[in-house]
Amino acid sequence: MRVVAAALLFLATSAAAQDGFTRILLPVWIGEDPRGANGTTWQQLLTLLNDSDEPLSLVNDVAPVRTCAVGPCLTELPPGIAENISLEVGSIPAALLYVRDRFAPRTALALRIYEQSRAAGPGVQIPIVTDRELLSQPANLLVVQMSGGATRSLLRLYDPDAVAGAALRVQALDLDSGAVVTDRLVPMTLPANRFQPGYAQVPLDASFFPPNTDPRRRFRIRVAPVAAGQRFWAMVSVTDNATNEFTVITPEP
Repeated sequence: MRVVAAALLFLATSAAAQDGFTRILLPVWIGEDPRGANGTTWQQLLTLLNDSDEPLSLVNDVAPVRTCAVGPCLTELPPGIAENISLEVGSIPAALLYVRDRFAPRTALALRIYEQSRAAGPGVQIPIVTDRELLSQPANLLVVQMSGGATRSLLRLYDPDAVAGAALRVQALDLDSGAVVTDRLVPMTLPANRFQPGYAQVPLDASFFPPNTDPRRRFRIRVAPVAAGQRFWAMVSVTDNATNEFTVITPEP
């Protein structure tokens, strides 16, 4: 119900406003269930800085913020102040945040993800993607290896425009020779509401690569749109099975 209420509030305020909102993709969102594979437990910190000269309303200027997540309800962010915020989006793999246009150039966001089942480390900074940074041409994710005993790799695909019937073409190419070893069309799943992107994920394991692939072999993953004007984003997350430390591989042109 909280997600529905936040969506209705956002729709009402944006319809009444004279200016629009800037959409921002958060490619990883832990949500309400922090449990992951191999007994992992995850935590995230989403930090918002108001670098403008006026207060930023967390009710009317940013959506869908959970204003009463911890402690006293925070409904306004004063100029020059940064706070950790949470979103009213539930347990989903990725989220969309909206910031009113006049504030967007003067706000900064940082998203860090931490694995807590072992000794807490510094975490990993997750890219935050604006609409201007979405891709419309083929992109490459470089130096990717098949999931094996040491690591597991997951390709994450995003369709912030949530187009019905959308799909992305995914290829694996040998990094040294350029030979295509896998070529698939991956359908995107439509989101439940405008606070989620269309999404798909592909485990980069033995089911994705040809039989008997050497896990030490290096690849590039090529992601391409299949329709004119289609926009997307993609990344690969790589997790160490022994330490649960992870990193992300982001697109190159």
